[in-house]
Amino acid sequence: MSMTFLPYELPSLFTFEQDAGSPVIQAPEVGIRISARDVEYAQDVLRFELLVSCCFPRSYVQSFQRFSQALVFVLEDAAGGRATMARTIDPHKRYPAMSGPNFRKPPVVDAAPRSFRTNWMRVPLELPLPVPAWGPSFFVTVLLQEHVSNTLAFDLLHGGVRSFLGGRRHALLTASGIEDEDETPPDPAELFPSLPSAPPGDTSEPVPAVGSLTLTPRGAGPFSGNSAILLDATLVLPGEELAVGGAEAWLRSLFICSSHQATQFPRVGNWLGDRLVFPDDVRTRKVAGREQALISQSFALTDLLGGPLSPGTHYVQVSARQYRSNMVTLTCT
Repeated sequence: MSMTFLPYELPSLFTFEQDAGSPVIQAPEVGIRISARDVEYAQDVLRFELLVSCCFPRSYVQSFQRFSQALVFVLEDAAGGRATMARTIDPHKRYPAMSGPNFRKPPVVDAAPRSFRTNWMRVPLELPLPVPAWGPSFFVTVLLQEHVSNTLAFDLLHGGVRSFLGGRRHALLTASGIEDEDETPPDPAELFPSLPSAPPGDTSEPVPAVGSLTLTPRGAGPFSGNSAILLDATLVLPGEELAVGGAEAWLRSLFICSSHQATQFPRVGNWLGDRLVFPDDVRTRKVAGREQALISQSFALTDLLGGPLSPGTHYVQVSARQYRSNMVTLTCT
């Protein structure tokens, strides 16, 4: 199955200072947070500056030769089934050659690190994107090995950018304060509350959490890089949320991404590709009187990524619009 690459431009240099709109992460909290500023959508072209903040133990940061090049941004056109992943390497600069992979060795695990390092990055982006039929359709996430940022959802139809974390709305704290959540229209995801849990003593088939996306490998590994590497992805939605865009729209938004631990080399694929959507691709059921939809799909990782995986550790995740799955770690020989 093929997928279409999402083209993008980096029109100017990256910068590395904090901005008023930069997300705030305060140690000992660690991770990545992102926001967007100067968002402009005109004549089917989206322009914005991606603001990235990250905070990690200093020992972890020092495990990279060039930490600024280790981050990976993921750009997803859910409506068009197009995506791209790229490391934060500034194309306007020339870098000296590195000796060996960027990630040199795993850091010594420190249960209570005493020193942290905060980094900021501003990445200008420009993408051609047609006006979608409904709702937020363009999504941005930043990854670093097993660490996943919040996801920004751009509503090109009505305007506005919203932040999600774990598939739920996320109040983003920036250097200028908490973002004003009243500036953008509501997203369909927040219109449909979670379904109630099954009553105690119910012995029927377990019900996955509504509004969730999970990824499960069919083996513990290590895997041969040439093997298919089978995984199962399950997306659970309220029936009303599925109906907003329809089954095909949600299936088209299923992306599979992978990054290599040592080099951070990224790869991304689209599950739907050129195939047709069939009725049995989506299963519906009622739980406590409310309808929910289950999209459960199996796939061979190497098929969707267009070839075998290189030796080493790979971090694999699936996404569907604002939802992102657990991160799966695969070791290849």
